[in-house]
Amino acid sequence: MDETDRTLVRILQADGRTPVAELARTVGLSHAATRQRLNRLIAERIVAVGTMTHPGTHGLHRSAMVGIRCDSRTRSVAESVSKLDEAYYVVTGMGAYDLIVEVMARDDAHLLDLIASIRSITGVLSTDVTLIAETTKWVYAPDFTG
Repeated sequence: MDETDRTLVRILQADGRTPVAELARTVGLSHAATRQRLNRLIAERIVAVGTMTHPGTHGLHRSAMVGIRCDSRTRSVAESVSKLDEAYYVVTGMGAYDLIVEVMARDDAHLLDLIASIRSITGVLSTDVTLIAETTKWVYAPDFTG
């Protein structure tokens, strides 16, 4: 990535709907050259284009972080948990938990069922659940452009 790419990424992080013509004017390239750069950034998976919606609009009002301790089958457990529609973030940890998962549920009853499903996965030894009461900061697209 050169400085022009970094500028394009920063602009799109601030407003992902910025027209290519405006991007081109800002970075001093032609419309075609700017479009080509954007296509390359997408093809190389440097940027992704998508839409985000608030979970509450889908009836998901309860969120939690789940720390999972596994036996030697951590990858298998991660793959199984990743298949759950309610699991939005699944990462392998190197500390107290083998996996850390963010889940979203409709309500407490749904969350209890979800945690029971996770606990029933072969390879899960234990889980710790932390309900998320309030989000103070959430950066979907941190600025990695330097």
